[in-house]
Amino acid sequence: MPAYVFIKISRKEQEKKKQKIGSILIPETHTFMMYNLQAGEIVSIGQDAHAHFPEMQAGQTILVHHFVQGADDNEAREDHLIDQDEDYNYYAVTVFDFHRKGNETYGVWDGEKIIPNKNYVFLEPPIKDAPNTPDEYINSAIKKTPGGLFTFSNWTESRESKAEKMQRLKGEIEQLSKSGISNPQIKRGIQEKEAELGQMSLDVNSKQYIPFTIAAFNPELKEHFAENADINIGSKIWILNIAAQTEIEFNGRKYIVAKTNYIGCASNMMLYGGD
Repeated sequence: MPAYVFIKISRKEQEKKKQKIGSILIPETHTFMMYNLQAGEIVSIGQDAHAHFPEMQAGQTILVHHFVQGADDNEAREDHLIDQDEDYNYYAVTVFDFHRKGNETYGVWDGEKIIPNKNYVFLEPPIKDAPNTPDEYINSAIKKTPGGLFTFSNWTESRESKAEKMQRLKGEIEQLSKSGISNPQIKRGIQEKEAELGQMSLDVNSKQYIPFTIAAFNPELKEHFAENADINIGSKIWILNIAAQTEIEFNGRKYIVAKTNYIGCASNMMLYGGD
């Protein structure tokens, strides 16, 4: 179909990515698609897909949403997996919103650089301090508010990680509730976990524009800013925080992928003119 891209992903590499993080082996049932490979080779491109993303060529490496591979092959067959052989799984993916499906393509690797889909921008993850001593670690990890409270600083988590923790807290609350809330210790434990869950929910859903460093962008992005706007790799842009939570790992590096229509301004404060 003209709106789709036909891609293939190595079954061996996909399985390896799901089951291992560094030297740590993990059960595939516990990853919840967070460690899908998300990178494959473009086999062929539909006419409409190429018109939307002309930089994309057959043979390039495509970077896609983890939903494309799903939790397993059975789930992927419902929307994406259309064929497989001994070495590869073959998927059909979108490059723009089409037929009640969202854009599933973040960008491509042309062998030298990442070229994002024009609907996305790749960002550098926030840099965390690297203290040398325990005291330096404590000083870098916490700060004191005017009211005298100590809070964590320089600590960032992906939205997926926070959602996973919230789900785990819900499960722990359910298990404690089954034990009976008449026990004062159990009741207190439930209250503490509910308070933690409530705070995490506020954190996940709070909205503010925060600065990120551009790691890769589609050339078309510059057209939405004034000519003197600083839109280059290494430049700062401000993006709505809840829209900058998606992470992808490629070639040994992690990136944050965000939709361009959530950009607020560039480093010289020129307002973005997108949708």
